[in-house]
Amino acid sequence: MSAKVVNYQKFINSSNFQKKLFAEFIGTFLLVFIGCGTAGIIAVRDDNYLAIAIAFGLILAVLVYMFGNISAAFNPAVSLAMAVDGQISASDMIMLWVAQIAGALAAAGLLAYLLGATSNIGQSIGKFTTEAPWKAVTVEAIITFILTIVILLVGGNKKYAMVAGLAIGFALLLGVLFAGALTGGSMNPARSLGPFVFRQNLQYMWIYIVGPFLGALIAVFIYRYFVPKKIVTCI
Repeated sequence: MSAKVVNYQKFINSSNFQKKLFAEFIGTFLLVFIGCGTAGIIAVRDDNYLAIAIAFGLILAVLVYMFGNISAAFNPAVSLAMAVDGQISASDMIMLWVAQIAGALAAAGLLAYLLGATSNIGQSIGKFTTEAPWKAVTVEAIITFILTIVILLVGGNKKYAMVAGLAIGFALLLGVLFAGALTGGSMNPARSLGPFVFRQNLQYMWIYIVGPFLGALIAVFIYRYFVPKKIVTCI
């Protein structure tokens, strides 16, 4: 009898994780489709990053409210932070990465079809990307740090459930607004990978892996400084 209970519990856990993977796929798809689609439709000039930042910020806020009770990373860097923090396992993180990358590729492929060959479909490229790549890494690390620590501090606290989506959305909006002209304001390896793949422009992809991952790791350590884990003893 006990064996049946254990097997049923495994089924429940598996079903929940499948929902988490599907939520990550759909969420990353919509993030890239709306955010990169807005960037691809608008001819990028110094004065229109506000529209792109608003598009990314609003869609992320909506997604957090949509899927926050299931899964709300939509970003391999954030998933890495959660794994390092012990919130998910390394194997779960890899599966989330697969779902996120698949969602980003599907969205970028659809944008390439809809917008045509002349559109850059929202590639995350700015002045530093081509002229000063390590400056681009630094900028991406800083803005990803801000996004990730907001997610950890606000998204993980039930007291802030009503405003979590807005706080996280605004963190992304501000990052894109600040760094749009410098790096494209990615903060998300999956978001960068999708457009790069369909525009065959992977030479800059390393920037959008190293920068966001570094920023996410720094965010975890600072988060744990402010919110240390409780130590359970038998004394």
